[in-house]
Amino acid sequence: ENGRGDVNGNGGGGGSGGSGGGGSGALSFEAASTLLRSCVSVCVVDDDRTGEVVLLHKDSGTLIMSDLLYKSNPTIVGPGGSANSYSTPKWFAEGQQELFYAHPQDNSSGLLPSYRTHPRVRSIDMEGMRTSVDLVLSWKFDHALACHTDPMEGDEARGLIQAAWAWC
Repeated sequence: ENGRGDVNGNGGGGGSGGSGGGGSGALSFEAASTLLRSCVSVCVVDDDRTGEVVLLHKDSGTLIMSDLLYKSNPTIVGPGGSANSYSTPKWFAEGQQELFYAHPQDNSSGLLPSYRTHPRVRSIDMEGMRTSVDLVLSWKFDHALACHTDPMEGDEARGLIQAAWAWC
């Protein structure tokens, strides 16, 4: 623990400890944690590498992730979705494709860069990663947002996450 605590209100403290945050109008850690837990489910990816935070916005059924997916289709050149490329200019996306995605030993169905998946490059806690992916997949979500893809429907995102992380 680094003193910040977790979303369950454990640890941290930091500040006045009161609900007003010392009169500044800011919420205390405990109040902010309670508010956050009422709106979202949280998974901190336990891969011993990234610590990516994946959120499920409960009211909208929207999964919010950063690097759990880099592509929504393996035929896309570089990171991106069916409608948009997220690497520009084109030569840069092509370079990323060649360096990170076009490996014969790819085990992510072409959806993740090799530095996340290749056994000689990656160094992750496989059991922790699998547990985290299983937790995310256990959530009911109708929509999904990721940093490197277009917005997706829930079933599409679920299938892509399953395909990308089936190897762990």
